[in-house]
Amino acid sequence: TIATVFITTMLINLLFATLIGMIGFWTVQSEWLFHFYWMITTFATGYFAPISFYPASVQNILSYLPFPLMMHVPMAAWLGRLSLPELIHWISVGLFWIVILFGLNALVWRRGVRRVDAVGM
Repeated sequence: TIATVFITTMLINLLFATLIGMIGFWTVQSEWLFHFYWMITTFATGYFAPISFYPASVQNILSYLPFPLMMHVPMAAWLGRLSLPELIHWISVGLFWIVILFGLNALVWRRGVRRVDAVGM
């Protein structure tokens, strides 16, 4: 099940990265979105401080978002700090967000291809 957590983590990161990359369909200046995404993930993944240091209300909200799956959950799973029910919860949350992000990627791709502007040679 730890392998499933890592695969889920990689897919979520890939889907977020492609979603951010597709902003190029509408603008050549996409750094602002990447920096905004980086600011959110720095706090929500547990990179800045472990999620267990956050207030219980914030931890409860984060338990349904994909961000802890990007760092906190794989590290906790690797260190053996997650029980089987917790692993099942996080895998379920991850699979839910993979479906949502995949659908969002498909939608942005379809709309972006219709609007693409080429710049340069």
